[in-house]
Amino acid sequence: MDVLPTGHELSAAILGGHRVEHPLISFACALAKLHRKRWRGTEQVVAAHRRQAVLDAIDLWMATNVGSTTALQAGSLIDEMTRAGARARYLLATADPASETVHAAWTAAAALADQWSELAVHVTVPYACSTRWRSVQPTHTGPR
Repeated sequence: MDVLPTGHELSAAILGGHRVEHPLISFACALAKLHRKRWRGTEQVVAAHRRQAVLDAIDLWMATNVGSTTALQAGSLIDEMTRAGARARYLLATADPASETVHAAWTAAAALADQWSELAVHVTVPYACSTRWRSVQPTHTGPR
């Protein structure tokens, strides 16, 4: 299992497509379900508490498994991705699919997936490098 899912894997799972096995994918799917449903009255409070619990679980997973300070952005970014995906799906089902509104919603969802990919690279590249180079001893060949 990779340290983090790709933006494509995360987006596909959020939008109801193919899911790879990863804890963040499961958390994202739970958030997507909360964002898709139209909550009324006191249900909104319950949904907000559930959403916060999932965000806390994402932050805990990231802190435990990645440990980067940049990882603190992961929960809020996944939350925005799921919100944007839910909005794009809703507009596609209820508005003219060729409208600028629908196009803008899907463009926003894609931009957030790109942001996730950038975050994942930023977080995992130093992780991969530190793991790979940890055992390499520097050799000094130039003049002192």
